[in-house]
Amino acid sequence: MIAFAQPWALLSLLSLPVLIYLYRLRPKREDAAVSSLMFWQEAIKIRESQRNLQRLLRDLNLLVLLALALLLGLALAQPQWQVSAQHSQDAVLIIDVSASMGARSNTLGRTRLDEAKTTARKIIAALPEGARLLLMTSARYARAQSGFESDRDLLQTIVSRLQPTQEAGNPEAAFTLARTLLRSREHAQLHFVTDGAFDTKPGLLTAASEFHFVGDQRANAAITRFDIRAALYTENAYEIFIAVRNFAEESIAAPLTLSMDGVEIIAQDIVIEAQSELTLSLPMSGRLGKRATVRVDIDDALEADNAAYMAFASAAPRRVLLFTPGNFYLETALRALPDTLLDISAETDTSTIETTVRGYDAVVFDRVPPPQLDSGNFLFIDVAPAATGVDIHEADKESEQHDSKALEAGQHNAVTSVTGISDSALMRDLDLSQLRVTAYRNIQTRNSVATQQLFWSSDTNLALTLLQPDKRVVYLGFDLFDSNFPRQTAFPLFIRRSVEWLTASSLTPGLQTTEADSGDRRRQVPTGESFTLELPVGTEEISIATPDGSAEAIVLTLPRYTFANTSQAGLYQYNASGIRNYIAANLTDELESDINRRVPERAAIAVTRSATSTGIVKLAIWPYLAWLALLLLLIEWWLWCTRREHA
Repeated sequence: MIAFAQPWALLSLLSLPVLIYLYRLRPKREDAAVSSLMFWQEAIKIRESQRNLQRLLRDLNLLVLLALALLLGLALAQPQWQVSAQHSQDAVLIIDVSASMGARSNTLGRTRLDEAKTTARKIIAALPEGARLLLMTSARYARAQSGFESDRDLLQTIVSRLQPTQEAGNPEAAFTLARTLLRSREHAQLHFVTDGAFDTKPGLLTAASEFHFVGDQRANAAITRFDIRAALYTENAYEIFIAVRNFAEESIAAPLTLSMDGVEIIAQDIVIEAQSELTLSLPMSGRLGKRATVRVDIDDALEADNAAYMAFASAAPRRVLLFTPGNFYLETALRALPDTLLDISAETDTSTIETTVRGYDAVVFDRVPPPQLDSGNFLFIDVAPAATGVDIHEADKESEQHDSKALEAGQHNAVTSVTGISDSALMRDLDLSQLRVTAYRNIQTRNSVATQQLFWSSDTNLALTLLQPDKRVVYLGFDLFDSNFPRQTAFPLFIRRSVEWLTASSLTPGLQTTEADSGDRRRQVPTGESFTLELPVGTEEISIATPDGSAEAIVLTLPRYTFANTSQAGLYQYNASGIRNYIAANLTDELESDINRRVPERAAIAVTRSATSTGIVKLAIWPYLAWLALLLLLIEWWLWCTRREHA
């Protein structure tokens, strides 16, 4: 049976009668009188002998032109020969790997994805010889796992390696990509292996797609919201918002815990009614850490949504410069400070020191006399007060040198001890009852309101602070090696608080809080979404550790990096230039945590269905007509040339 793809082109056949009419209008010979026929007698004889051949050639030329026009008109109509034939179908197999596919099934130790793999293997095994299959996964984004492959072993290997993600599902994206890939394949099949735990949209369920359902009805509860925000008008106060939804038909009771930097700060029992949501608003005071985790301890089908995470980016790292002839205890305490870059110098030339300190957030002078410094943040340890330029002075030197063995033996009557501690934020909860000093500077203040005592003995001030608009100072009036202070648990905390106070931390009442404490640097992304890190200029390498403990190092060419592999919920730790920070990825998606099927029930689909079928195959005829028309055109040209020779 012949059909025309462009039947309107048959109108071009109307040119046939036009050609005949034009041919009949060709010029005719006219009679003419001549004086003699002597020269024409021989030519007339030759022409009479060829008259029949010339008439035939002229008529044949017309027939060729008519045939040529007919062939071109038919070719423009694009005739097709339709026949019945069997053809092999290519296929696209989409496997749902969203978070709900990680839900436990009734079979011990198996998940819905395990069941989906079994179904996918049957679909692959049922492909006939020559059929090809493209394998895709569907979660937040659709990802092609192979091209159109006919290698069954390769496809089975890819299926066996699939793992469930903790991402919310987006089947529409997978179907859009699959149909784009199948646009030029008229008889291809589309298989979707899923638990059906999503809401369908118009056009998703079509006759061209076949659903293979896995999983059964299971109970689940999930954290659907987690946020921490700074309270208005109150320093270091926050509001914690938590929402937990119960999708089961029965109420549940479970403990809820909130931890900050691994330390549990809130713990309480909650009860959630069946098919309802519990919303909590909890107050919190104190300093924010770098990471927070809220967890509901409940045994349900899906574990990934029982926890949520929050990360807080640190401010730019502090730069601290230490001048010292050598002090293991002090160096260790400074290196342990979070978000701090420490440089150490043994320089003693005051002119060189004055130039070096520029650009540092805090400078520590340990037994090294400083130059005249008009502004900055300084920690002075056992240096002459006159050299520091602060409003304190040294009275007559009183130094008692004692045997270190007496200090070790606890003969406290031979040393100076702490008799008073101020209520400064730097000294809060510090235990200095066991602090002993064997040599000290007799330091006195001049009753300046800018100077504050930190702790003192009966004889002298041992530590002071000075706060001026352009200068901050913490002053220790004794050598650390002439005391047991470095071996006290209070020592590293005192050093940390001193550096934080010097660099304008929120420990000082009334001062502006740091950016990390302002509550505006929350770092959260939905699982599956990428995050971009803006890094300090000059950063050459960054390492990223995922929640499962795996890590990778990335060499950078630009101070920016986009990380896209966030399929797991949890905290992603990255280290750059010695500074550690976190990004939180959360599965707080209410629709994804509703893990029971919401797709309308369809007829069961046999996975052993043949991938071949019978259909109409259309064979194009017009290319052959076009070639034949070209041949006739050559014949017509040859006849025209022949006619000229005999004219």
